[in-house]
Amino acid sequence: MRPLRLELKGFTSFRHQQEIDFSRLDLFAIAGPTGAGKSSILDAITYALYGKVERVGNQCSQLISQGLPAMAVSFEFSCGADRYRVARRTARKQPTTVVLERNDGGEWRSEAGKVHEVGERIVRIVGLDYDGFTRAVLLPQGKFDQFLAGDSGVRRRLLTELLGLELFERMSKLANGRAKEADVARKTKQEFLLSHYASVTVEALAAQRRAAAEAREREDRLEAARARVSEIVKRWDAVRQAAQELSGLAEEAASLAQEAAGRSDRLEMLGRDAHAARAAQKGAASAVAAAKKRKDHAQAELDKAVGKLGSGDQLQSARAKAEQLEAARQELSEAKVRVERAEDAEPKQRAIAAREATQANAAEQAVVRANADVEAARKALDGLRHDDRLAAVAHGLRSGDPCPICRTPLRALPLAPGAPALKNAEARLRSADKLLDAARQKASSLLVNAADAANAAKGAVNEVRAAREDLRKEGARVDVLEKAVAAVLGPKLPAAPLAVLEERIARLQKLRGDVDDASDAAHAAEIARSRTELSLEHISGSIASEAAAIPVARAKGLLEQGRKLLSDEVLPPVEIEVDIRGDATRVAQRTRTLSASLSRYAGELRRLREERLASEPGVLKEAADAIEDLVPPAGSLDAISKAVAQATKAATNEAAAAETRAHALADALAQKAALIGEIAELVRREQLLHGIALDLRQDAIVDFLQAQALRGLAREGGARLQELSDNRYDLRYGEDEFYVADLWNGEEERSVKTLSGGETFLASLALALSLSIQVSALSSGSRAQLDSLFLDEGFGSLDREAVRLVIEGLERLGSDGRMVGVITHVREITDRLPRIEVHKSSTGSRLEVVP
Repeated sequence: MRPLRLELKGFTSFRHQQEIDFSRLDLFAIAGPTGAGKSSILDAITYALYGKVERVGNQCSQLISQGLPAMAVSFEFSCGADRYRVARRTARKQPTTVVLERNDGGEWRSEAGKVHEVGERIVRIVGLDYDGFTRAVLLPQGKFDQFLAGDSGVRRRLLTELLGLELFERMSKLANGRAKEADVARKTKQEFLLSHYASVTVEALAAQRRAAAEAREREDRLEAARARVSEIVKRWDAVRQAAQELSGLAEEAASLAQEAAGRSDRLEMLGRDAHAARAAQKGAASAVAAAKKRKDHAQAELDKAVGKLGSGDQLQSARAKAEQLEAARQELSEAKVRVERAEDAEPKQRAIAAREATQANAAEQAVVRANADVEAARKALDGLRHDDRLAAVAHGLRSGDPCPICRTPLRALPLAPGAPALKNAEARLRSADKLLDAARQKASSLLVNAADAANAAKGAVNEVRAAREDLRKEGARVDVLEKAVAAVLGPKLPAAPLAVLEERIARLQKLRGDVDDASDAAHAAEIARSRTELSLEHISGSIASEAAAIPVARAKGLLEQGRKLLSDEVLPPVEIEVDIRGDATRVAQRTRTLSASLSRYAGELRRLREERLASEPGVLKEAADAIEDLVPPAGSLDAISKAVAQATKAATNEAAAAETRAHALADALAQKAALIGEIAELVRREQLLHGIALDLRQDAIVDFLQAQALRGLAREGGARLQELSDNRYDLRYGEDEFYVADLWNGEEERSVKTLSGGETFLASLALALSLSIQVSALSSGSRAQLDSLFLDEGFGSLDREAVRLVIEGLERLGSDGRMVGVITHVREITDRLPRIEVHKSSTGSRLEVVP
């Protein structure tokens, strides 16, 4: 993932629209005073991508600039050859809205428009979730110096957090859970074993096998009795055979008659069902035609609406622009107010400055006058003092005497001014000095006021210029958004374009719903028609099956057997022929006629059978003696034979049942053994899983993986440290500590705690880059392509030499093809790099890219 452009407004200290173009930046700094909003740039990126910021979590409305109703961030980035743009907006009292777009041939096309959909797509596109992104792309401030040279326990905890080694704790919990599941399954099977297999024992199996042997013994005795009865019956074989054949023919004829009657009933019912199914098929076909007509009409209405109103994607994109337009118009209105206020304040501030300047000039003139008064008072006092001293020296002289000072003849004798005059002159001088001090103090105060007023006037001019520039930008942005919305709504925008777009979207959604409803109805009608066709086919198949199953052939065979058996007897005729190709009702009538004929034929066969069996009582006693007491006595030879056969059959069934029970009991014993084996396996599995959970709860696995990861980090970090330090330093790891090998000094190893500030930073940076690669690999495998890295690290404590090492290391880093951004306010670093300058002011921070 590589950033291309970031736009933000109303986000923390960035009250007004700000933009950053990353497309020409590789290695750069983010600079600005404390509190200007440097780290907020990284917060804006995570907010745009994931809707989350580390310091507030999901409560992103807390980041809205004070006094503003909403904030908005648009972030454009690339992943491989694809370019994406995600725009997210959060208002104080409204849900967050977000749109994800992909650049397709120069045009932005919507990818997703719901919060959860955008979240899922971002994870798939970037290859990292929020935690992985903040671990691998945004390196947190201060953690990596601690990671390099801090306490080993703290380092391992950080490594566990960054690499997600808490997985093993989750695995321990999972093993514990599965061990409990195995224990519950064991208890369940044990309860089942006790409740279902308590009576399944080897003794019970032996008893059941003895019962089966006794049943087989009775079966053998009955079989012998049946053989003796058969020998008795053989003497009457001809009569009995004939009677039996007649009986069989009669039963078969009755059975065929009953079968034919049943077929007739089912054919009549199927005939009625076929008539109803054909009617239903006709109705279903009409319903299909009507449903298709409704569907075509609904689709035509939708196509017409799309052609007139625009597609759903166009409307959704225009809706997002309309929301931005409303906010932009509000900002434009606010900018106009700011311009008006600034323009009103500017002349007032200039007037105040002019008034203060005039008062300051007057105060300076007053100082000049007071100074002149002091000089006059001082001269007057000096003159009086001179006259006083001269008068004292000239005491006793007369006019014409030489002056004792200048030896010039005195024209007149000097007069002493006297003490009162001198005191008055001194008082006037003191008063003049006090007035001069007061004038100077007043002038100084007024000069400060005048300077402040002049600065305020200059600030008012700058405020007017800034407000007008904001007004121009907001106006341009409104024009761009109005054109974007007008591309969908037409050149003449309505008063409330957002409401119009929402109305159009709602209308398209309703028309799509109508199309879906009509499609569902058409689909249901097709299903109903298919069902009627299948029903009719099923009924037709059932009719054909029933007709084919009419026992005509068997009836013909029965009549043929009757003719052979009773060649000299006259039997009633049977109407056999049935045309199965006709209507089901007609076939049913012919089948019913066949059934009636077969019933009469069966009755005649029974009458002839009774005539054949009239001679049977003579052998009845002999047969009764043959069966002994194995079966109850019967009143006919047939009954005796039947009773013996039934008893034999019953004995056979009983023996088979006893053997089946014995086999079932043997199977139950095997199942019981298998269940006991399963219980033992569950006990073993529960113990194994419990042992695994205990092992996973130990620190051995995590310690091993941490050590392996730290050695891998040292190797990767050492290679990068050599690049950053011009092949002077290599990074080593041993005894749970990091060491630096000085390659310019015989590879002497020393603790990283002895490094200077700059050397520590380079080593920390190398380790951070290595850890970033490790975290990206563990977070998402080959899908995560991390082409950018942001270091939020403080450099204020570095000395000049350390700063030099940092700059040289960063400049070497800029050639590896990765975008690297460093947040700092150290000018020795920022002046050597392209930078994003964050300017702080009372009206909100603003951004400037300095190449």
